[in-house]
Amino acid sequence: MFNALNRFMSRLDGGDTHQGQQEPGSFGFQVLRNTNLQLAIEPWFDFIVGINGRPIDNPGPSLFAQEVRNCAGGSVSLGVWSAKASHSLPPQSPGQRTRELHIPVPNDSASLGLSLQFSPLALAANIWHVLDVSNNSPADP
Repeated sequence: MFNALNRFMSRLDGGDTHQGQQEPGSFGFQVLRNTNLQLAIEPWFDFIVGINGRPIDNPGPSLFAQEVRNCAGGSVSLGVWSAKASHSLPPQSPGQRTRELHIPVPNDSASLGLSLQFSPLALAANIWHVLDVSNNSPADP
């Protein structure tokens, strides 16, 4: 059972595609954690698909981090695609909604307070939230 689940998750993570075969705009940095309460970015549902007016087409986190550092003392513009805004539409449909956020970048740390992971936008179709677990189950804290 777990092997089938791992293969399924690998396909969702883009494990079956080669870097050169990615469609433009089909990937972005999924927000896993947001420690900056001033940012209107929701973990798991929001994907950063553009920075400073350019689409993100390279999975290298160092390029993204360098672009943020280049904006230290100013602001960075992020294109954010939300899975909640268009949950009934496929990620590449014409109704897809991307919003622009202009975020000040501190001069001293040049950090946005976000944890990111390069992921396919299609991954958003399979986000689950556990609302409750049984007492004394393996998931019970």
